[in-house]
Amino acid sequence: RPPVAPDNCFLHATHSSMTADGDSTIDSEGPVSFITSFAEGELPANSRGGFNRKHAVVKYTSLVLFLFGTVGDQVLIKRATYSANYPSALTMLTALLGLIVYPVLVAGAVLSGSVSMAQIRVPWWKPAFIAVCFSLHHTLLNAGAGGAAIPGVIVSVLVKMVIPITMFLTMPIYTLGLRYKATHWAGLATLVGGILITVSSRMQGIELHGSSVLKIFVIVLSTIPLAVAFTFLEVNLKEIHPELFAVALWMWVCLFMSGVSILLLPLNAALTNIHFSNMFSDLGDGMACYVFARTPPGKDVDCEAASGFWWVAMVFMLLYNLAMPVSTRYGGAALMWFVHALTVPLAGILFAQPWIMGEHATSLLPVQMIGLFVVMLGVALFNAQEPSVRWEMEVIRSRRSEFGAGVAMTHSGVTPPPRVVSEEVSAQWR
Repeated sequence: RPPVAPDNCFLHATHSSMTADGDSTIDSEGPVSFITSFAEGELPANSRGGFNRKHAVVKYTSLVLFLFGTVGDQVLIKRATYSANYPSALTMLTALLGLIVYPVLVAGAVLSGSVSMAQIRVPWWKPAFIAVCFSLHHTLLNAGAGGAAIPGVIVSVLVKMVIPITMFLTMPIYTLGLRYKATHWAGLATLVGGILITVSSRMQGIELHGSSVLKIFVIVLSTIPLAVAFTFLEVNLKEIHPELFAVALWMWVCLFMSGVSILLLPLNAALTNIHFSNMFSDLGDGMACYVFARTPPGKDVDCEAASGFWWVAMVFMLLYNLAMPVSTRYGGAALMWFVHALTVPLAGILFAQPWIMGEHATSLLPVQMIGLFVVMLGVALFNAQEPSVRWEMEVIRSRRSEFGAGVAMTHSGVTPPPRVVSEEVSAQWR
C-alpha cells in the first residue's frame, strides 16, 4: 500500500485519525448524517493513495446512484418534452430546485455539527465558473435534444463525446497530469464499439438535413463545457479543497446558475427559433407548464402529462446531482463518464417501454442487449487499473494542497504549516 501523501495531513487532522498501515479512521463523535458522511470528503482522494474499503464503498455506491439517477432523469425529461418542450424553463428549473433543496441539507449538516462553516466556504469565482459551464451545457443540450426530432437513444450516444474530451483534459500537468494506460484506451475503444452497436439500427431513422443536423451539432457541442466543468471540479475536490462539503458546492453552483440561465436566454431563443421579444414569456409559460401543469393559451401542448413526468424526473435529478461530486472526488471524472455510458443501452430499454413513452416508444432489439454487454465490458476494462500520474504532479499537488489548506486554516484563524516535497522530486523540478 503506498503511503498517504503528506499534503493530505490537514484533511486527516480535521476529520480522522491515521492507522499504521495508512488507512483512515473516521471520527464518529457527534451526529453525522448519511448524506454528510457520504458527501463531505472525509476519506483520502483516490490519487493520493490510502485506498481502503470505506473509500471503495463510497466510490461504487456513488457511481451506482449516479447511474440510476441519470437514467431516470434522462428518460423522464425526454418523455416530458414530447408532451411540452420548453428548453429554457428546464434549464432554469434545474437551478431553482437546487436552490430550494441544497440549502436545507447544508443547514442541517452545519446545525448538527457534522460540517463546519469552513467546509462550506469556497472562493466565489469557482462555483461561478462551474455554473457558467453547466448552464451553457444545459442550454445547448435542452435546445438540441428536446422534442421528437432526435430520438432519445441517439441523444444518449452523442453526449458520450464527453468521455474522450474529459480524458484529454485530465492529461496535462495543469489539470491532473494523468497518464492513461493501454487498458484505458482499450476500454474507450470497446465503449465506443458498444455504443455504435446499440444505435446502429436507429441511425437510419434520422433525416440528416436541415434542423436535425443543427440539433446534432448543438448536442455534441454541449459536451465541451460539461467536460471542462468536471475536470475543474475534480482538480478542486481532490487537490485544492479536499475538505469542502460537496453539497455546499452544489448549493453555490445553483445560486450562480439561476442568474447565468437568465443571461443565456438569448442564446436559447436563437437555437429554438423564438423571437427575442418572446423569450421571457416562453420561460414563464414553460415554468408554469412543468411546475403547475398550466397549459398556455393557444399552445398545442399537454402540460398535465409533461408536469407529471417532470416532477418524477426531479427526484432522479437530485439523486444524480448529489452523487456527481462524490463520484468525481473518489472515482474521477473519466471513470464517472464511463459508467455514465451505461445509460445508452439502459435508456434504450426504457425508451422501448410503452408504459413510459406511450406512443413514442421504440422497439427493443436484441442488438441493444449485445450493446449493453459490450459497454459494460468497456467500463470494466477502464476500471481495471488506475491511471498513472506524471512525476511533476507531486510538486504541483503539494502547492495546490498548501493553497487549499491555507485558505481553510485562514478561515479557522490557524497559520498553515509549510509543505514538504521529496528531495528527489525537488531536484528534478529544479
